[in-house]
Amino acid sequence: MVSFLWSFFFIAIAEMGDKTQLVALSFATKYKPTKVLLGIFIGTLVIHFLSVMIGEKLSTFIPLQYLKILIGVSFVGFGIWTLKR
Repeated sequence: MVSFLWSFFFIAIAEMGDKTQLVALSFATKYKPTKVLLGIFIGTLVIHFLSVMIGEKLSTFIPLQYLKILIGVSFVGFGIWTLKR
């Protein structure tokens, strides 16, 4: 349960200021808040479920040491890509 709460906390913090926030804001001007919140909740569950499944499958094929390097490189790559735009 503690792992769940820490994951929830860090994901919530990481998502603040994301482009998703702008989409939610624009949808909230057109649709009822309950529909917007439900859509965000379902979308978040689906994307995180898929991420966990993909991560679990990758960890069976790629050793953890190399997976950490790959994750670090992709993180830096996405950061550079974001700065270029």
